[in-house]
Amino acid sequence: MKFGKVAVLLGGKSAEREISLMSGNGVLKALRSKGVDAHPFDPAERDLAELKQEAEASNKTIVAGSEADFMLAKGINEFYRQTKIVLKASATGLRRDFAGQMTVTSHAGPGESNHQFGKAADIGFGGLKWVDGDGKINTDTSWLNVGEDTAAKKAYMTPAKAQEFFKSHHATAYGKIGLFKTDLPGDDTHVQAYPDSAVSYSKSLAALLNLSNNMKWQPGTHGKYQADLALGGKAINVGTAKQIYSGKATIEKSDVVAALAAAKQDLSKLNVFKDFEFVKKAIKDAKLPPGKTLPVSGAKVTLKDVTEADLVLLRKAAKADFEKADANWQKWQPIK
Repeated sequence: MKFGKVAVLLGGKSAEREISLMSGNGVLKALRSKGVDAHPFDPAERDLAELKQEAEASNKTIVAGSEADFMLAKGINEFYRQTKIVLKASATGLRRDFAGQMTVTSHAGPGESNHQFGKAADIGFGGLKWVDGDGKINTDTSWLNVGEDTAAKKAYMTPAKAQEFFKSHHATAYGKIGLFKTDLPGDDTHVQAYPDSAVSYSKSLAALLNLSNNMKWQPGTHGKYQADLALGGKAINVGTAKQIYSGKATIEKSDVVAALAAAKQDLSKLNVFKDFEFVKKAIKDAKLPPGKTLPVSGAKVTLKDVTEADLVLLRKAAKADFEKADANWQKWQPIK
């Protein structure tokens, strides 16, 4: 006969606690010797009703904290219903804003992770207690085998045993319920509302950026983005999402000069460009009466006319577009 996970009830709060612990551990040892995945449960340590309440509270926290959309919330609720254990989100596993995305170790930059848009959560086994071979009770992390005991210089749970837990986790989340995993290897706690193959994160971010910003955005190559600098002309390379959000957009003077030469707009009336050094100088040198402005063209601008201070203004403007997209995160849509 095949068994799944088996709980051995032992201990308790009665006067016969010690006898129950002894006999229960004997049963536990016998079951494990037969290859049964048996685990002890001591009501004196954790009351069953308390455990159920904690599981329900954790489930609500995950749904609320991830700001899950309808499909993800439905999946998380069903995940709890089918597992009935205290699954918990990792410290960074709920919804992260763009700034939060910058603090995690990830290939995805701000606006490139579905964690920013209520479409994903990292649900693991944080706080799981288990007994090792010498009777020591361990409290583990969401990822189990990566929760290292730095004092003992060893992992709490062996990778093989951890994978048994995650095999069950994945069979329920991805199989029975219909949530999806990410294509990133090793992200065992991650669940999301759609497959990675159904979305281009760079195209989806560019579309969100274009909803309410002055610049027009589009995906570039090698994880970079392009923007027209609000000039309405050809888009130029401005860097990766991480570079742009950190205020370090890779905007080159030569690209700015080319964009200005192609633009047919009055720079004195454009945000950012009206504060360029050569624009302010042109207006000042014209000695116009108060309230009057001088149309300023970029047609004859050279490299020496564009200063580092001007580039800083453009980098700030690019970051501001990302900040607006972050504020409008609920308008994000997955685009293939």
